[in-house]
Amino acid sequence: MNRITKVTTGLIVLILLLLIPNIVCAASASISAGNKTIEKGKSTNISVSINSTETWNLKISASGGSLSGTTDSTDASDGETSKNVINATFSANSAGTYTIYLTGQIAGSDLKKQNVSKSITITVKEPEVTKPPQTNTGGSTSGSGSSSGGTTNKPSTNNKPSTSKPTTTTKPSSQTTTKEEEKSKDSSLATLAVAEGVLTPEFNKDVKEYTLTVPNEVNTVNVAATTTDKKASYIVEGNTELKEGENTVTITVKAEDGSTTDYIIKVTRSRPALSLNTLIIKYTNQNGELIELPLNPTFSFDIYEYKLQDLEYWVEKLDIEAIANIEGATIDIQGNEQLKTGENIITIIAKIPVTVEGDVATGEETKESEEIKTYAISFNKEEEPAPPTLMGRISNWFNGTLAGITAWYAQNQTKIIMGALALCIVALIGLSIYIIVDYKKYKVLLDKLKKVNEINNSQVAENIETQSISETEANEDKDNKPKGGKHF
Repeated sequence: MNRITKVTTGLIVLILLLLIPNIVCAASASISAGNKTIEKGKSTNISVSINSTETWNLKISASGGSLSGTTDSTDASDGETSKNVINATFSANSAGTYTIYLTGQIAGSDLKKQNVSKSITITVKEPEVTKPPQTNTGGSTSGSGSSSGGTTNKPSTNNKPSTSKPTTTTKPSSQTTTKEEEKSKDSSLATLAVAEGVLTPEFNKDVKEYTLTVPNEVNTVNVAATTTDKKASYIVEGNTELKEGENTVTITVKAEDGSTTDYIIKVTRSRPALSLNTLIIKYTNQNGELIELPLNPTFSFDIYEYKLQDLEYWVEKLDIEAIANIEGATIDIQGNEQLKTGENIITIIAKIPVTVEGDVATGEETKESEEIKTYAISFNKEEEPAPPTLMGRISNWFNGTLAGITAWYAQNQTKIIMGALALCIVALIGLSIYIIVDYKKYKVLLDKLKKVNEINNSQVAENIETQSISETEANEDKDNKPKGGKHF
């Protein structure tokens, strides 16, 4: 029995040891409201309680109305647990049902992330109107038991004389009327600022118009403001998609009673700084074609010095296309014509008139000026070679001719090969037809040649025979002549 008890106790301890880490590592978060039903224009506290080691993007948001105070939990980290790090105030100016959401991620000591998605519902209703109380009128009671104030004393059923005292009635109270709470008429701002600069003049809730100048890169002004009365609200209009020049940003503050006040900010968006949008350099080659020259480095509006490759001696001028980024700017180009041997520098000057506003405080007057940007392009032009000798000219002519033929052949190589093949095929077909058509004539010609050859051979034989006979006769005559000396 003792052994069974020990085994059971050991199993229970083991189970507890397995469960304790899970319990310790568990993380949780909850959201609650001070009041889930409030009147329009009033507020309630929203709090979030978390039990975690780490949090990520844990925050609250509302489907309507407004939240103020701490709405996220960026400080619930680094091992801090059980922190009520979110304490916000919710209010709404319209009756209805609003949902407050809690979202983000939390983790326990095991650092495993858990998604949080919780919500509560707040009901906003119209304020109740208190009705004035009715006047109660009491009457005096006579000793005989009759009443004049609507109160009747029942007679006693006892035979004994009645010993009841006359009923005491309440004296009439004075009529009171509760007036409806008067709504606030305050439609002023307590603070007003912009993230993109400083307002002029310095903010004062009684000053309704301000000025602000922003660079061209800024096309939206972020306005931050608070109302003097917490029940007032405001909207901002005209602070996005700013155009160049003057823009009007309006902050309309609406008081609780519906009255409004406008605060105006005149925002001047500066034009962009003067620069070139386009810069292209070209020259005309010896075939009359325009060839673009690459810039080193590649063109950028904020790079003002460039280099070109060396130009051949026969280049006399460069064609330059330069376009400014501001309409109305003038472009002056110098040094692109009558290029000299050696180093050349082309200067491109962009100009635009500007108005410099004066300062009334110092007495400085408004004056006209110019904004100028200068771009420089440098390069070398090769020297003209010495005139060639006669042999050099001939060599150049051949080189030029051969180069032209080579270039022509390279451009038309496929066409040339296809044409040669077609010509060979046509010639072969024509030759075949010619041989077939003239075969008989060729055969007759062979026969005639054979006969002529035979005739020639027979004539040669006859001539040989005749010559042989003549030689024989001559030899015979020679043999018949007398031998010895002279005869007279």
